[in-house]
Amino acid sequence: MLLQTTSLLINYNATMKLLPYENFYLTTNLPPNIVIEKLKEKTELESFSLFRKNKSSTKQYEGFVASNNFQLKRIKQYRNSFLPIITGEIKSNYIGTGIHVKMKMYPFVYIFMAFWLGFVTIAGITVVTFMLREQKFHPGIFGVLIMFVGGYGLTLGSFKYESTKSKKFLIELLQATITMNN
Repeated sequence: MLLQTTSLLINYNATMKLLPYENFYLTTNLPPNIVIEKLKEKTELESFSLFRKNKSSTKQYEGFVASNNFQLKRIKQYRNSFLPIITGEIKSNYIGTGIHVKMKMYPFVYIFMAFWLGFVTIAGITVVTFMLREQKFHPGIFGVLIMFVGGYGLTLGSFKYESTKSKKFLIELLQATITMNN
């Protein structure tokens, strides 16, 4: 049993993605039209506004639900740049319905974090080069490490926190099980 558990942990860690992204398949006994109906019941049509308005909706998500796909994001009373954009494709299968779900961040957030982590990496290389050239330790390396780990950890942790909530919501709403996790 311990060997099996260790094998699963090693396999999980080996396939863990470095970018905040989820890709999984749900299977439910519900027919596609009921899946679409349930999603529509919980989804408010997204409205574009340059300024954040106070949403007093009773629905948990905003976006759109079409005949065989959807795009959703959780309705929050505050800004969260790491909130996942959830897209899904709904297909009838021999059990009932299969739903291919992908969760990702806004493209702008990926770009911003690439610049942030790139800048911090360049700063780290500069500090390490200075330390090697002068052959002495420089405490600036701790600041660089904190900025890199903090930025990456905040991004991954915030996304994972929100994606876990949405994944649980979809599983409960659609009475589904995860059949494949990529």
